[in-house]
Amino acid sequence: MYEEWLMDNLPSKSSVKKAGERLCYFLENDLTDDRLIDYDADKDIDIISMWRTLHEIPMKILRGSLRSKLTRNTLYKKSTLSRRLKRMPSIINKLIRFKGMSASRMQDIAGIRIILENITQVNSFRNECIKSYFVKKNLSFVLVDEDDYILTPKDDGYRSVHQIYEYTGKKHPELKGFKVELQIRTNLQHAWSTAVETFDLLHKSKIKAGKGDQSHRAFFKLCSAAFSIKENKQITSDLANLSEVEIHNKIKSLNTKLKILDKLAGVSVATKHITSNIKVKDEFRDAKYFLLVLNLKTRLLNVSPFKSLKTATEHYSKKEAEANRADSLLEVVLISLDDIKKIKKAYPNYFLDSSAFIKEITKIIDNI
Repeated sequence: MYEEWLMDNLPSKSSVKKAGERLCYFLENDLTDDRLIDYDADKDIDIISMWRTLHEIPMKILRGSLRSKLTRNTLYKKSTLSRRLKRMPSIINKLIRFKGMSASRMQDIAGIRIILENITQVNSFRNECIKSYFVKKNLSFVLVDEDDYILTPKDDGYRSVHQIYEYTGKKHPELKGFKVELQIRTNLQHAWSTAVETFDLLHKSKIKAGKGDQSHRAFFKLCSAAFSIKENKQITSDLANLSEVEIHNKIKSLNTKLKILDKLAGVSVATKHITSNIKVKDEFRDAKYFLLVLNLKTRLLNVSPFKSLKTATEHYSKKEAEANRADSLLEVVLISLDDIKKIKKAYPNYFLDSSAFIKEITKIIDNI
């Protein structure tokens, strides 16, 4: 089995740490540097890639446990659960941004996301997770950390609950200590987050990374504040002195100036092999993994289904190599979904679809 082969070839934490350090040094320094003579970046990428793939094993186990919780309670019947392995460019960029961070200790290489209808459901599910994985101590996972960005939004307006789980199971003792991040958010929070990601994809603005045009960042921050008020939650402290009406007026004023809603609404992608409104073919229904490849030049999204982790990760690595070229306009991610028909809801940014966000902000503007 592929999982057994992965276990037999498990790279050491020190080798993963050193691979990340060498790769960052290579990307940040002049190629004439003596330390870079004969340096093989692909070798280090392969080490980190294998380390990343190994995270799929505990992530799949946690996904099964979380899915059981969702299906047992009718309160969550409209939930969406997805999982993904962090994209290699995101891993590398994080290592570069946060000096001293080790690739072997990164906590969000494996990520599960649960989207729920409202704050009540988010609070309920969060409390269930705390009870199961922190108070009672689940046999396979322990909840070791949490950041509540709904209670205290990030400076850019990002809101979601982030929990970090540590694998403690007996089935794969070699993987003890591996971390999986769980994001729990509402539909409204998801609409905001994916609109930011879509805008970044279209304009290379890097708002998500805290960069980009200040006025664009201000617009999305104000929109987050409006959504927070709608959900009766905290807004960022620097906007706390503004009334709801003032926030709405500022959103309208900035949108009139920047035309952000028009920019988001004026794009679409063609999807190859799958759309959300056709009968799903057997090859998709039976698949466990889906490789999303978005070509920003042609506006074509290709969704490829895979039954095995080995085949999926092999194709993922090949496409990532293409996407990492300087002239590439490809965005690539490997995901897993319980219901393929929910792919657009889980990853609307890969469809360049900000319709949910646009609908909410348009309501605000029209009601002024």
